[in-house]
Amino acid sequence: MKPSEKRWPAQQAPDDFADRVVQATLRATRANFAELEAPLRRASSRFFGRAALGWRLAAALMVGALALYFGKVRPEAASRNDAAITQLAEARAEATRKAREVVELQAKVAKLEADLLQERMRAELSAKVAAGQHLKAVAPARPATSRPACNCTPGDPLCSCL
Repeated sequence: MKPSEKRWPAQQAPDDFADRVVQATLRATRANFAELEAPLRRASSRFFGRAALGWRLAAALMVGALALYFGKVRPEAASRNDAAITQLAEARAEATRKAREVVELQAKVAKLEADLLQERMRAELSAKVAAGQHLKAVAPARPATSRPACNCTPGDPLCSCL
């Protein structure tokens, strides 16, 4: 026989005993794999079970809520906060300006009150002067005295006319 015609044992027709051994080995191996895959199938059924589906749905809702919060709600709240801070600063500046105006107006009122008081006093004094002049015009003139005028130096202790 030529070397090219020689057959290897795997190329020969199967023997009945060898065939049964191989099949038994395959069945045992498949059974072992089935036992190993059973917890995986149970775990996968747990992964797709109702409770797991509920938890996954809750997690998806939570992720969606967080995305909504950080994507839309939080920036809006930050912009509203910035607007409120700006309004507060404007209100404080307005209050400061109004306080200055109040102080200025109080100073003007005090000045006007002082001017009014001076005006009243002037009116009273001018009324008194007018009354005094009226009395002077009505009053009789005093008679001239017969005494001679005093020619002493002021502070002279011997002067008799003072």
